Amino acid sequence: MIGRRTRRIAFGAIAISIAALPACGTKDSSTPATTVVPATLPVGPGTHAVPISTVTASSGSFATIQISVGGGSPVTVRLDTGSAGLVVNQSALGPGATVTSQPTVIPYSGVTVTGSVATAQVTIGDVVTPQPISITVAQGACPNANGGTTSTNCTGGTPPFGGTQGILGIGLANGPTLAAPTYSPLLQLGPAYASGYTVELASNGAGTLLLGPVPIASNSTTMPMTPTAPATYPNGAPGFQKDAQLCWSFGVSSACGPTDFDLGAPEPNIAPGAVAGLPTVSNSSGSTQAVKPGTNVGVSASQTGPAFWQFAAGTTPPTEVLINSNLGSATTFNTGIGFFFSNFLGYDLANSRFVITPQ
Repeated sequence: MIGRRTRRIAFGAIAISIAALPACGTKDSSTPATTVVPATLPVGPGTHAVPISTVTASSGSFATIQISVGGGSPVTVRLDTGSAGLVVNQSALGPGATVTSQPTVIPYSGVTVTGSVATAQVTIGDVVTPQPISITVAQGACPNANGGTTSTNCTGGTPPFGGTQGILGIGLANGPTLAAPTYSPLLQLGPAYASGYTVELASNGAGTLLLGPVPIASNSTTMPMTPTAPATYPNGAPGFQKDAQLCWSFGVSSACGPTDFDLGAPEPNIAPGAVAGLPTVSNSSGSTQAVKPGTNVGVSASQTGPAFWQFAAGTTPPTEVLINSNLGSATTFNTGIGFFFSNFLGYDLANSRFVITPQ
């Protein structure tokens, strides 16, 4: 989910340094590639590694990855675990893409992107979807509130792509129901990579998206995924909600609730009224409330379990913790990108669970 607040979705003055990534190839996804991955997690056969990179901007850090759409040239897009589906500019399309007349709207937090549905084979690393999948070709954007708008007339704004060509949303379903026809391309890579994927990100610019079996270590924490209705996507991929039930503590105050593992948010967010007695102050811009700087924050799988992520609330991303009314009705907490600087996150679809491993 991109853009926590209006001031964080204006990317006109971004100073970025994107690491060079290898060009996308055309390996058929029916044959899994094997790659030696320089990671701290054990990596088994059938796992394929795709480089990702962290970009530092004035509005906070975000992750990028290279893809190819419809047989076109490789393009850089934002990588987002808080949304589902691929959204790109028209200029990112290759000759194999077909744009339809079907309008679509993609609501992010604070901004809605409008466009048209297109079909194309999508290449991630050197793995290509076995057949064309539905994506969105962006035509405009407009501000929204409280989780989005259904208007298709927002053609004058700029999509929140952060100087890239689009957003690759690899999150699971946004709520209890599926949002087909556009959904995560990672769920459409074919049987060879159907078991899951893992995000390994570092704040220094390096990172890896592992496609295939999810590694697990002795210090990993697992949480069950919640099924959607219907329980499968049109291609047979399992349908799960993107939020996990986690417990958050803020000093002596605590609460549990659905938590969005959101790589696309620059900082953690909390729904208003979610935590009784929460110590707050006006945030650095004065536009909203934030958790009082210096407050010890902990996140765990249960109220009595040990915290697998701890930090002190700060005044700037990625540790500034905001009170945000735009999280949507299904979400209480949002991790922001800082969670991924401290933990590897696996989407273990084969075992219906999230796997969190401290870095």
